[in-house]
Amino acid sequence: MINKLPEEYVPFNKVWVCSNTFNNGNVILEVDSKPVFLIGRDKEIHKTLLWFNSPEKGSNISNWINVISKNKVNDMKFDLTITEYGNEVSFDRKPLLQYKIIDSNLVINMIDLTPIGLNVYGGLSSLTIASNNITNSMFTHVNTMIAIGK
Repeated sequence: MINKLPEEYVPFNKVWVCSNTFNNGNVILEVDSKPVFLIGRDKEIHKTLLWFNSPEKGSNISNWINVISKNKVNDMKFDLTITEYGNEVSFDRKPLLQYKIIDSNLVINMIDLTPIGLNVYGGLSSLTIASNNITNSMFTHVNTMIAIGK
């Protein structure tokens, strides 16, 4: 991975991602060696820290901007809120990501990155990347669960 992860980022040991399991890894999804999002553990139990990067609108996919950094929203088109489903990242009021902590595990129950130009989406039963559907798979002791591009 080219980009250095934030010093404060402490990944969860077990992450459930749209029916798939990611154990003892660092980055769930990266595009061209850039993490799309990082969800780490905070020092407080049942709290998370989020970093979210997005392709810059109007440019090609290689220009990325940090829109949320350590739970601080840097771009007003994005929101980080708490809903009945847990924490939610949205873009222009369209949900992109929903996640919560259950026991000591991170659970991502919804991803839809199509509003920011990435063909990645999933729900409780599967995760789709372009035309590839991933269901009930396990990724263990790898740095990145899904890498697209470089």
